[in-house]
Amino acid sequence: MEILQAKKLPFGVSCCYTSQNTEIIGSEEYFDDLIAKGAKFAWFFTFMPVGVGAPVSLMVSAEQREFMYKQVREFRNTKP
Repeated sequence: MEILQAKKLPFGVSCCYTSQNTEIIGSEEYFDDLIAKGAKFAWFFTFMPVGVGAPVSLMVSAEQREFMYKQVREFRNTKP
């Protein structure tokens, strides 16, 4: 990100939130850090276990999904 920003190249990020990182990825500090590093857009994906042996413990709860839904919409309206 630092190199892309230094070269003034537009870029975005892809973020996958899990039961273990939802509070971090949904935090205002995380969004502000992405903006400070020059990200122009972000995609947020909910972790979905796929295949045999996929860690279902990383699936987010309904409350975590709701939290991310609200955070993304809030920051769309308040962040550059």
